[in-house]
Amino acid sequence: MNKLEFKRKINSLYILKRIKRIGGANFLDKDKEFDIEDYLCFGQWNDIVKEFDNKFRNNFSESQYNNFKKNIRNVIIRKRRLSNKKLNEDGTRGLYDPKDNSIYVYANNSEERFFIKERLTHELMHMASRKDAHDCGFHYYRKEKGTVINLGKSLNEGMTEYLNAAYISYGYNEPYYNVEKVFASGIEKIVGKDLMRDAYFSGDLLKVVGALSEYTTPKEALNLIFDMDKLCNLYCSCEYDKEYKKIVKKISKIMETKINKQLKNGIIDIGEFEKSKFLDVEMYKKYGFIYTDRKGVVIQEYNDYYKVISEFQNVCLSKDKNTLKFDSDVKILR
Repeated sequence: MNKLEFKRKINSLYILKRIKRIGGANFLDKDKEFDIEDYLCFGQWNDIVKEFDNKFRNNFSESQYNNFKKNIRNVIIRKRRLSNKKLNEDGTRGLYDPKDNSIYVYANNSEERFFIKERLTHELMHMASRKDAHDCGFHYYRKEKGTVINLGKSLNEGMTEYLNAAYISYGYNEPYYNVEKVFASGIEKIVGKDLMRDAYFSGDLLKVVGALSEYTTPKEALNLIFDMDKLCNLYCSCEYDKEYKKIVKKISKIMETKINKQLKNGIIDIGEFEKSKFLDVEMYKKYGFIYTDRKGVVIQEYNDYYKVISEFQNVCLSKDKNTLKFDSDVKILR
């Protein structure tokens, strides 16, 4: 095979992949195991999409992976230039549109690839949670008879980046949706990881509201979601920090109700209760402390202080003001 024939062969294979990816030859996919290589038609983004596929498949359930497989077949990824002026300002770095299953990545050529990758994997997580042209993760948006219903955007962004950082990008300290990540993690601790993620990937926000209602009223559970969304409109306002603390306090109060109920019903013992109260109520409320089951938490004990470590943050606590009612994980006493 000469060079010209070889080039034509490569081009024909590329075109075939494009046809298959957009659904023009679905019969080719029947009885064929899904292979991400058949859909890698994203140019410079191919290696990131391939890595995302591998990590997602290994960290999420089969039904959740099926949702990713369904949407990756016809997703479009486009790059938009990010000016140096905009780079130094807060604003959009990536965008996912569920209506036409398209991703926009805003970047300039001088940015480090790590940061570009982090925002692309965030948008791919949105894509993996797409239910249809209207519903994506926890974000419910409808226009009905002149009325716009827009609910769950804050929780949706927080859950998206929480999962992205913990399982895909490992960008634990990236400055994206930090407040929203705290909210999403706190709510997941209340309703449970399996329910929270099933609801996220099936676009069922009301399932989360229902689970929260076991430990508070349905009205308060729904108001919590509304309050999180309203906080987005207060960004850079003097009221922002005050309202943020109110929401964290509400979430920690619901969590405390849950663990008290679990202790009373014998679901957890006193040791589990004290540890959860410390991490999921007190540390959460005071420091916005979050963690996942992937790495968990390590508490190191020193002569004068404790160091509480998760993948997202480290907090040092003076022994003069803090006493653990359970054993630390590691003692480094000298």
